[in-house]
Amino acid sequence: PGIFYSYASTAESSINAPSDDGSSSSVQPPTPFLFFGNKYQQIYVNNNGFLTFSQSSSQYDPDSFPAFKNQDTIAGLWTDLDNREKGLVYYRQYTNGSILQRATQDINSYFSNLTFNASWVFTATWNKVAYYNLTSTAGYDTVNSNYYFVIPGSNSGSSITNLNSSSNVNVPGRWAFRVDGGPKPIAASPFDPCYSYTILDQSWRSVYNTTFYPYLNCDYNFNFVGWYRFLLDGQNAQMTEQCIPVYHCGSYVSLHLDGGHPTIADGVVNRKTCVFWNNICCNAEIIPIRVKACLGGYYVYELVQPTPYCSAYCAEVSSFTTLAEPGIFYSYGPMVENTINAPSDDGSSSSVQLPTPFLFFGNKHQQIYVNNNGFLTFSQSSSQYDPDSFPAFKNQDIIAGLWTDLDNREKGQIYYRQYTNGSILQKATQDINSGNYSFILMNYAGIAATEHPVEAGYDTVNSSNYFVIPGSNNGSSITKLNTSSNVNVPGRWAFRVDGESKPIAENTIGLQMKLISYLDITNMGHEDILEKAQSHFRLRNRCGVYGRCNVNNNGFLTFSQSSSKFIPDSFPGFKNQDIIAGLWTDLDNRAKGQIYYRQYTSGSILQRATQDINSFSNFSNLNFNASWVFTASWNNVAYYDKTSTAGYDTVNSSNYFVIPGSNSGSSITKLNTSSNINVPGRWAFRVDGESKPIA
Repeated sequence: PGIFYSYASTAESSINAPSDDGSSSSVQPPTPFLFFGNKYQQIYVNNNGFLTFSQSSSQYDPDSFPAFKNQDTIAGLWTDLDNREKGLVYYRQYTNGSILQRATQDINSYFSNLTFNASWVFTATWNKVAYYNLTSTAGYDTVNSNYYFVIPGSNSGSSITNLNSSSNVNVPGRWAFRVDGGPKPIAASPFDPCYSYTILDQSWRSVYNTTFYPYLNCDYNFNFVGWYRFLLDGQNAQMTEQCIPVYHCGSYVSLHLDGGHPTIADGVVNRKTCVFWNNICCNAEIIPIRVKACLGGYYVYELVQPTPYCSAYCAEVSSFTTLAEPGIFYSYGPMVENTINAPSDDGSSSSVQLPTPFLFFGNKHQQIYVNNNGFLTFSQSSSQYDPDSFPAFKNQDIIAGLWTDLDNREKGQIYYRQYTNGSILQKATQDINSGNYSFILMNYAGIAATEHPVEAGYDTVNSSNYFVIPGSNNGSSITKLNTSSNVNVPGRWAFRVDGESKPIAENTIGLQMKLISYLDITNMGHEDILEKAQSHFRLRNRCGVYGRCNVNNNGFLTFSQSSSKFIPDSFPGFKNQDIIAGLWTDLDNRAKGQIYYRQYTSGSILQRATQDINSFSNFSNLNFNASWVFTASWNNVAYYDKTSTAGYDTVNSSNYFVIPGSNSGSSITKLNTSSNINVPGRWAFRVDGESKPIA
């Protein structure tokens, strides 16, 4: 864009050599560069998107600022870049000419009180450099982190695409900082607490801390002024919303947030903090504060000094990215009689015994099972991960908050709790306010899209009563559940489920859903990276008659079970397994490279696959229409130069094919030019068994 200073390769521009995690040599400025009190006579332009001064760096995983290290760092966008694959890294110094005039004009327009006159300009430019979509950060950090700044959104893979539109100087895509040690950098106008806060990084504030030796920490001894952000051992944290008992968080009583965290759209909101006392969640020491959610995926709090008890603001590690659960959520968490389901794929709670029967459309239930895949059952637990389509006409009662293939081994917790007294009953009474009946409340916060089947609502024995929440059975629409409602409360659905006209005992079941997807666990919607040696990926009702595929690190797919075999079979192998070999050899992704895989059930990839298959003359009579695509990619993975093979083989080798040259180490370098369909580097086979593949 026009905001870029010129950087093209000229006689006076330097280009870093293509090198994974490489760097420039030492660049000597004509005069020392002053960076928060330190004067530097040299600069290193590191290929991974950042500058250092004392020495070059090959570090590709960025530090989380503040890093409290012994180095000064300026990060344009520090992440795992690779200029061997694509792109160029330029740098250049200017001591005269139009660039100095432009820099003088730019700086004086942002810092009008300085009368700045540029005598030297240094530019470093990473132009179209390939990168691995991992962690990232942009901003700066100093020795011991006395000064630091993180550009909002730069440490979130899904938000870095917005960096070309964000700014602190009202010029989209540009951020400017004064770094000589004078006044702190300007922030967006008007005042925004997201860019002006004090860090509270005290591990004793953790909800899990029950140690207060040698003394209790009392926040009435702390003079709170302005806005604060919580960290726990350097990790992003937030004030807890849990009801925390005494002698936690390093203090006698613990202050938690009441009313829920805001969303970014809410701006600055008023909230109160209070303490759990005498089994009442918000019983004493009600203190008003203000809270704001920030674009960088964190919260800031305008805290005040609590009195008169020995108490402390209590924090927990935050999962906040750009959304927070709304105030409609009832309090939950691992404290105060909450139970957490054990991490288990397709697992469940044990039987939860109810103090009084729960009436569900005529059936009285004395027990509930909280199934990990997002639904409740009554007669027995269930490991079913593919949801029923309501009405299912089965012999069971079901309440589905969001029934889909969840996995709490990867991330997240599943909580459940019963209440028979206290503020939660008062809140439920106030929310329902409809008499003495049985009700379901379903609350939704941010839900990530998914390609798996989903369902939310309820179904009864023989489906005599059922309901599907609109949009809940569409993986791309479930992101809107936090705004839909049948009771005019965004994100909440309420149902009367007693099935009778006569009042019964007061019963309410609440389900609350805040979910990420498998894709979000790794890199926010791009291909998953397979980091575990010999892992398998379950493909629901795909891979032909197989229920699963295994992406083996050594370059091949299997179906019945994973395989660690590094010496490939010679096809035909006459074995009892089906195999697809991209290039089966002794690979090692510990040394280098990544292995990606992904499924597609909609979008441009299906269109491309349809177009590709139909364009090959040998398949032009099929009128093929792709409904599912699975890709597995081995990218720059290191390998031992041993035997290899590419092609496929079936059980007992009734069908097999070896790509010519793939079983010869000296010939595999030519695989990118060979083909059976006149597309260099591509081989295509029809494998449904209806007709033999072309040769």
